[in-house]
Amino acid sequence: MAPRHARVTAAASYQGNVAPQIVLDGFFKFSAPETAMLLALAGRTELVVTLPAAPQALLDAGFEEQRCGRPRRASSQTAFRAANMEREVEEIARRILAHAAAGRAFREMGIVLRVREPYGPLLETTLARCGIPARFYFSDPLGAHPAVAYLAAMVRAHLADWDHAQLLSALRMPASGLGSTASGDDFDFALRKMLVCESRYCEWHTNALGSIRNQIRCRRDSSRVPKLIATILNACVLILATMH
Repeated sequence: MAPRHARVTAAASYQGNVAPQIVLDGFFKFSAPETAMLLALAGRTELVVTLPAAPQALLDAGFEEQRCGRPRRASSQTAFRAANMEREVEEIARRILAHAAAGRAFREMGIVLRVREPYGPLLETTLARCGIPARFYFSDPLGAHPAVAYLAAMVRAHLADWDHAQLLSALRMPASGLGSTASGDDFDFALRKMLVCESRYCEWHTNALGSIRNQIRCRRDSSRVPKLIATILNACVLILATMH
């Protein structure tokens, strides 16, 4: 749960055992905290870093620059077309399974995403469904955790004076412990009945007040004042009865 800067700083100050040689490949540049981590590692082990250009900070620290005049390795590239995003992800999973069946270990394969959305969640579910072990390195927002989402929903319901619709939405969450239980179903239906009553009350209340406002605007003559007062009193009695 620590921020990225804290994790990088902790890695730079790590005093445990490290590999005799570490090779970092595939990066374009390093931030200042990441550079400090590289310098800390270089003081404890043999470190090799591949970059498009050597940073001055690494050269000043004693790193030896070696320029490669030609590509050291070449990769084969293939492309395919899918009808939609779901089929595309399924094809990726199928090819991973084909490589695994041919003897390649899952840890030697990877999927590169520039950003999490929109492929990240779909890949998580598809790979899990296909039995492909995967570790995702995207940080999930705190609000995405089921327990935090449930607590946030309960707080919103409380701030809304325990609004029945918001409370029902929160109690349906798996983290509430009531979802798909007998007591939870009973409470669910009880809240639904209250929501129906509230909806009917709000509709009637709006119509009644609209009628009263129309009477106040239209009936200005004093001869109809007693009838108008009686109408208002009757409406108030009905509103109070409905509220109780």
